[in-house]
Order: sequence, then structure tokens, then C-alpha cells
Amino acid sequence: MKIPKAIIFDAGNTLLEEISYDIDKGIAKTLDELKINYTVDSFNNNLKQTIKDFYTDHSPYEFILIDWLKKFLEDFQIDITPEKFECIVWQNTVVLKPYPDIDFVLSQLKKQGMRLSVLSNTIFSGYSMKYEFSKHNLFDYFDHITTSADIGVRKPDKQIFLNAIDRTKLQPSDILFVGDNLEADIIGAHSVGLKTIWKCENKSDKPNNSKDLFFLTWIDFFNRFVKNKSWV
Repeated sequence: MKIPKAIIFDAGNTLLEEISYDIDKGIAKTLDELKINYTVDSFNNNLKQTIKDFYTDHSPYEFILIDWLKKFLEDFQIDITPEKFECIVWQNTVVLKPYPDIDFVLSQLKKQGMRLSVLSNTIFSGYSMKYEFSKHNLFDYFDHITTSADIGVRKPDKQIFLNAIDRTKLQPSDILFVGDNLEADIIGAHSVGLKTIWKCENKSDKPNNSKDLFFLTWIDFFNRFVKNKSWV
């Protein structure tokens, strides 16, 4: 593989380790913080049923949480922007932490002149994802931070990858995709001609095909691919 001009990363369990995700707890805490007079059970039940019905009828399209929240705010005349409301729900729902050495690796990639971006599957918009990367002082490394909710389709659908490619203004052969999910990230990226490196959880997960590139930790990624500019 030639040295890439751009790298697109998955977010959860690739750059940031997902410690917990509890949207029921997140909704409850958000309604309490904002003093919204609406029962937690009703909110959660309505949201979950809407999401379930959506995915039953619209796969592989993505449910767009911020649109649902916007309608809720309008119906109940609550004075807060949908973006801010969603971000508060995000903060109360998701706990993520950067993987060891990720700040160092991203800084080295930028020094090599690579364009970096994030493409993540989630019902939350890029607004909330940008907040998360800012919280960990990683936001400035990326030219674009995009979620499936921004595009309306989920990985591995080709359209979400094509959108990400368009944003780089490069050819697919110049772009590398790095992710942890074999089907959504690696196979999906391959389908549009992107080169890939798979972040495996352990050695037993590594590809059977020795030609497939993979790594276990970010310092492993740095030593194997970045340090010597050896992307082969």
C-alpha cells in the first residue's frame, strides 16, 4: 500500500473506547436537568418504538435522533435548540475514553501531512460527536467529523463511504479507512475501493488472510505503519 494522503477513522472502539451506553439513563437525567415536565417512561417508550419501527422499514438507513428531538421540543414548546438538547442527552448517555497513545499517533500523522477525518455509525449527529472529541482535546486533528445520522445511511452502505470520500476531494486509492468492525468498516470500505487497516481486539480476531492489514494497539499501529512510513 502506498502512503495514504488521508485517513478516515471509525470512532467508537476505534479511536475512543466505549465504556458505557445507556440511553434510558441519559434521557432520565436530561429531562431532570432541564426540568422538562414529561415522564421518562413515556419519552423512552415513544423513542424506542419509533426507532424500532424505523429500522424495521428503512434498513440500511439511519434513524436521525435530532429530527425526532426537534419535533418533541416543538410539540411541547421547550426553549432549547435541538442540537443543544441532543448534546446533553449524549453527555448523559455515553461514556467514552481515548485509547492509550491515540493523541500521540494522531499528532504524528498530522506531521506527515495526512488529512484525518471521522465517520461513525450512530443516531446522534456530528454536533454531539464533535463535542466528544473536543472534550478529549482531539477535535483539532480532524478536518471532518461525520456520523451516519448526518448522512442518513449507516455503514456498510456505499453511500456513506462515498460521501466521506467526496469530502476529502481525493481518489479512493489515496485514502485509508481504519475501523474495528469487520463488516461495517472493513468490508464496507473495501466496497468503494478504499484501503483498510482493521483494529482487532485480540490476536484471535486477526484476519486469516495474511495480506490483510491489522493492528492490536495504537502504539502497534504507529510502529508498524507510521514510524517508518511503511504502509505495506
